[in-house]
Amino acid sequence: MDPSTGPSASPWLTTAQAAEYLQTSEAFLRRAAHAGRAPAYKIGARQWRWKRADLDVWLEASQQPAGTSHHQRPRVLPSNGAAA
Repeated sequence: MDPSTGPSASPWLTTAQAAEYLQTSEAFLRRAAHAGRAPAYKIGARQWRWKRADLDVWLEASQQPAGTSHHQRPRVLPSNGAAA
């Protein structure tokens, strides 16, 4: 079942639902959450919950043009000699 449909769709998702929503693996989301790179909320000792709106923002913020790497540094354009 798609967690984003229905009148009673909760803004909170389990890790399985979040993985399905983002079309990624549960393992990827858990690793990102443990590393503090993903917008997750820990429930108890082992469970995570995810807010759909936070996932949307996270996905938008992490997008980059095709053919680029997150390891590449931004290009610095040469100055024309004018003081900044």
